[in-house]
Amino acid sequence: MKVFNIGLPKTGTSSLNEALIILGYRSLHNPLDLRMASYRQGVYRYARDDWDAITNFGEHFYPQLDQNYPGSKFILTVRDRDAWLKSTEKWYSQPPMYPPRDNQSRLETFGCITFSYERFAYLYEHHTEGVKRYFEHRPDDLLISEVGQDEPWLDICQFLDKPVPNQPYPHSNNRAGKFHRAARLRRQLATWVRYGGR
Repeated sequence: MKVFNIGLPKTGTSSLNEALIILGYRSLHNPLDLRMASYRQGVYRYARDDWDAITNFGEHFYPQLDQNYPGSKFILTVRDRDAWLKSTEKWYSQPPMYPPRDNQSRLETFGCITFSYERFAYLYEHHTEGVKRYFEHRPDDLLISEVGQDEPWLDICQFLDKPVPNQPYPHSNNRAGKFHRAARLRRQLATWVRYGGR
């Protein structure tokens, strides 16, 4: 069984990745080599299998992941739409850390490089409702996890049949989280360079 986080960026995907690692999963966050294989080559079953879970991944091709990894679990991370729009607008107002890679990722996910309220609002609603419709008759296969809920561990652990850890749920936007995120970005850049920026 694989676990796929199919929430849009800025919906707590980094925190979920850390939570899955705490629960014992070999979790990858936005692995660029697998993402590029899907977007560039139409591959949705991967030769690389050194993982149990992937976060910030498969936002637009979750039906293909579902077909190629039967029996998997899917977690849709969400947050208040207006708060999400403010967060993404702030995120997009900053210069990309790695422009070629980041611009490609923005195009793949949002269809634009600069922030567009109209486009982002539409995409958020379209994606959220599309996921709900796809899994509407399979409630055991989808968990909707909302940023800011009081006890995210309870729903996630019940969904994955895991004991609740005796530690707080991670929040990657704090200072320590930003340090770890910068290290992860460096690893992702190394992957991007390794695969020739494709």
